[in-house]
Amino acid sequence: MRIELQSVTKKYLGQVALSNVTTNLAEGSVIAVLGVNGAGKSTLLKCLSTQIQCTCGEIFMDSEPLRRANIHQRRRLHFLPDFPYLVPHIDPVAYVGMVLDAYGIGSQEVSESREDGTLEVKQIAAKVANLFKEFSLLGCEAEPMSSLSRGQQYKTALTAMIALDRELWLLDEPFASGMDPLGIKAFKRNARHAAERGRTIVYTTQILEIVETFADQVLVLNAGKLVAAGTLSEVRELATDTKSLQSFFEQFQPE
Repeated sequence: MRIELQSVTKKYLGQVALSNVTTNLAEGSVIAVLGVNGAGKSTLLKCLSTQIQCTCGEIFMDSEPLRRANIHQRRRLHFLPDFPYLVPHIDPVAYVGMVLDAYGIGSQEVSESREDGTLEVKQIAAKVANLFKEFSLLGCEAEPMSSLSRGQQYKTALTAMIALDRELWLLDEPFASGMDPLGIKAFKRNARHAAERGRTIVYTTQILEIVETFADQVLVLNAGKLVAAGTLSEVRELATDTKSLQSFFEQFQPE
């Protein structure tokens, strides 16, 4: 999947949230969108997910304009906000099933990556059960979503995203979601395996240490403008003296 942004601008009541953003998202990569509060990170993901429409400019998916009305395009991506949309009275199993049904997956067979990189065909139920184990959700799978902690709720939504395995994963602040270290490790492992299969994973964050160890491509936003884009080493080259991502990022911290 090729994703291209051309002069993407988004305004809310005259306030500019994104300004003339032009870039490509590398297929089969983990992409970090970095920026301080209000930089436009969440707005960018919402535009990519078709939740909101660009004020001007265009986003292309495989050279075709991305449109909310195009269900085929939307089935190729999945967006996970920082606070997932939940149905409070249903349990995690029902929640995951609901999301899978929305994409028309049901109980069909899916491919799952083994540790050696080969693919294993299994039923979707078996894959979900394995993900529940990975994310330490066994034991609370029959509890209502409203009774779970924020981290457990997010891991349930993340289980649905991984089981869906769309071509484009969009995650808003996954590392500020309340997940425990084991959950974060499981997410990173699954995301890396997905990228190796050609999926494109885009996440937003303000945590530099995460970007330093978990990103193939970095987009840096400041006040709605794309101020840097490229590999981690390419973005480091824009920093002064130390060539560190920290020194570059600190240019945009409010005084």
